[in-house]
Amino acid sequence: MLAYVYFIIIVIMLFLAVITFTNINIRIQFLKKNERKEIVVDIKLLYGLLKYRIEIPLVELISGDRLYSFIELNSKLEVANSDVVKKPSESFFNYNEMKLIYNKAKKIYEKYIVVKKYIFKRIKIVNFNWETELGTDDAAITGFATGLAWVFKANAINYLKRNFFLNDFNINITPAYGIEKLDTSLDCIIKLKIGYIIIVGFKIIIITLKNRGW
Repeated sequence: MLAYVYFIIIVIMLFLAVITFTNINIRIQFLKKNERKEIVVDIKLLYGLLKYRIEIPLVELISGDRLYSFIELNSKLEVANSDVVKKPSESFFNYNEMKLIYNKAKKIYEKYIVVKKYIFKRIKIVNFNWETELGTDDAAITGFATGLAWVFKANAINYLKRNFFLNDFNINITPAYGIEKLDTSLDCIIKLKIGYIIIVGFKIIIITLKNRGW
């Protein structure tokens, strides 16, 4: 009987060790083409055994003097390539609600800045590809806008390289002369070991307890 208990303990420890050193892969795709705006997030865990997809088409609606962000969320959970959950939902956020969310997020960011620095340095960004095509009726303005876009993308890449592990990227901007156009697509994969997420959880608990005077 005792041998079975030891066996179960060893199996559990091996399972936890595998989980700890397993990567969670998050693929983010942003597409803006003509009137289409869509964000697709694919999350893979345990070497693709567990998959979760979120599709977010975004449409901004203006009603009078109020701006609404309309989000239609479609999510799907797969286990071993079999659909488990499909859940469509819709949400509305007005300007005041978005401002409140931003202020709360800012406070949380400032509170856990140490955790942010720890986790950011351990995030790997791979297969980063950012393509943009822009243009106006005026060739001179198109050239100037293309130059500004290159500066913006270069600064964005520098920020990512300073704060994350980024060593594989491709950015490109194609000017479209004589036509008003702004199409862009961004595709990248974020990798992070689950063990780091567990450590972050402990750090958050410790900071929270300290703030409460424990």
